[in-house]
Amino acid sequence: MVAKEVEKNASEVEEFVFKNKLAGQVDVSSNERGSIITLSDTVLFPAGKFLMNSVGNDLIKQVFDLLQQFNYNVKIEGHTDNSPIRIEQFPS
Repeated sequence: MVAKEVEKNASEVEEFVFKNKLAGQVDVSSNERGSIITLSDTVLFPAGKFLMNSVGNDLIKQVFDLLQQFNYNVKIEGHTDNSPIRIEQFPS
């Protein structure tokens, strides 16, 4: 991805964050890999849980809709928190 394209994409995401009052929940930065969108774990997941809350689901949908306008690959990385989940499905 060309540096100018990265800057333009990051600018569009920053504008989206501002318009939707998502400051503190969504952070935008760029590096040699491209634009990086960081979503706050505390807004997506309750502590020690593996299912997103309704606010997190809505936020993911908004970001997904935004990313559909770009013609680039998207790589998703992440985790919730370091609190053990003590259920049979995920023994910690």
